[in-house]
Amino acid sequence: MRLLKLVSAPSLTERQIKVSYVHKRFMVLAKMVDLLVEPLAYRDGLDFFKRGMNVAYSNLLYACLPVCWGAELTDQLLSDFTAVIYERTPAAIRSFYSTAVALYERSSDQEVASLLAPLIASQVLIDDMLEGSDASALDPAIPAFVLQCALWGAELGERFSLIHDDSKPIFQNQASLEDLMSRGEPEETIGYGSRRFQFPLRSTAIRFGKSHLDARLQIADLFAGAGVQWIQGFGAPEGQRSLHNELDSAGMGRFTANSIWPTSDISPDLSVANEINAIDHMAAFLGNHRR
Repeated sequence: MRLLKLVSAPSLTERQIKVSYVHKRFMVLAKMVDLLVEPLAYRDGLDFFKRGMNVAYSNLLYACLPVCWGAELTDQLLSDFTAVIYERTPAAIRSFYSTAVALYERSSDQEVASLLAPLIASQVLIDDMLEGSDASALDPAIPAFVLQCALWGAELGERFSLIHDDSKPIFQNQASLEDLMSRGEPEETIGYGSRRFQFPLRSTAIRFGKSHLDARLQIADLFAGAGVQWIQGFGAPEGQRSLHNELDSAGMGRFTANSIWPTSDISPDLSVANEINAIDHMAAFLGNHRR
């Protein structure tokens, strides 16, 4: 198979190809933490991103929710939160918090139930959250794009131009994404621990192209498709993992770079010296450099 020959080509390394994976279910849960719990903590003077508290809490919820409350109620909570973001109606909000309260009351272990307390308490800030976000908050294309820009900026060590396929989410958010890009300003390393990156992003603008007319986009499509088959194979029954096994043997895993994926880290301490809150820094940057 020519795809396997491409993936296994010794001339290709992680310096030419970087594939970032997004676990959609985990991303919804992590967004729930970022949009609801982090602002509540910030209001009370706690930086929820520092030392990876947001990562730890997201991983803990991901691991505990289906075990302690069952897959059906967990799905209901995530579905209700998705409806809040997309529908933005009082009925959707009531349904989400009703589900959260029902989960809390269902647990006889107070320590386990307390995992949900921050979500329930976030109701006081829900209107502010909805005013400051839109439906694109749950689109994995946006964080994946920013992540790739940061990865390539670190790899290249200089400003670079990029070309993207005709992606509706990226096209719709082009102006906002380009506001995060370099125009020659001094750079700073922002963020916490392993999630630190150079800002502004070293990409200079977004150009759009069509895959069937651009060999670079065709290669990207091939590796994206191969990556989907490889990553999904980890959860597939043994009898349905033949392509995964072939891609794994071909070395597909070597191209993996900083994915949005659940892990077993529930108490990370990723702090290093002179860390800068990424959200605060980017907000200040945008306030000073809006076009």
